Amino acid sequence: MSQMRIPEEITNEEKVRIATTLGMNLRKEATTYSEALKLIPYNTIVKVLSRKNSGNGCNSEWLEIAYENNNTSIKGFICSDYVLSTEEPKEETPVT
Repeated sequence: MSQMRIPEEITNEEKVRIATTLGMNLRKEATTYSEALKLIPYNTIVKVLSRKNSGNGCNSEWLEIAYENNNTSIKGFICSDYVLSTEEPKEETPVT
């Protein structure tokens, strides 16, 4: 699998794709110890709002995102270790 690349600057339209087949927990805070608000399914595209420093269970940056589902929007944090930029071609082999 190629290395995942997240664009360095966030624009208002920045989006990333969830790359882990088991889905990804949307966290209340930027730490794996924080409450999981929602499980975001594999291959879902989410809007990036900001970036936080790495650490607290994430080797790369934490991304503050807006997850929209069924006409509701939930803000929270995901680890960028497990996402792909939507600007790249879709990977055939997901992260497991």
